[in-house]
Amino acid sequence: MNVPITSDERTIAVTNEIFRNAYVVLSFGVLLDATYRAWVLGQGCMDLLGLVIVAGGFATYQQARRKVLIYERRLWWTMLAIMAASAVTAAIVAYFKVRR
Repeated sequence: MNVPITSDERTIAVTNEIFRNAYVVLSFGVLLDATYRAWVLGQGCMDLLGLVIVAGGFATYQQARRKVLIYERRLWWTMLAIMAASAVTAAIVAYFKVRR
């Protein structure tokens, strides 16, 4: 049976929401796994963190390429500030971890 699949705006919106939720669950699952591996097992976790960063960068790139990325100055400055604060926090934690 070759029945064509019809989709309307609601179907597309629901599908996009499901994909978004799946991406969030997957990203936070990988981050929790990386945290567990680093703190409990004492293993390296940069491969998992890199995977999350690359996936987020790819999603942002695709949004920019298709011209659906939100270009609000305040949002971008907030994101840059959070990234800088995260980098400084990571550097401080790494410094004290290595120093021990």
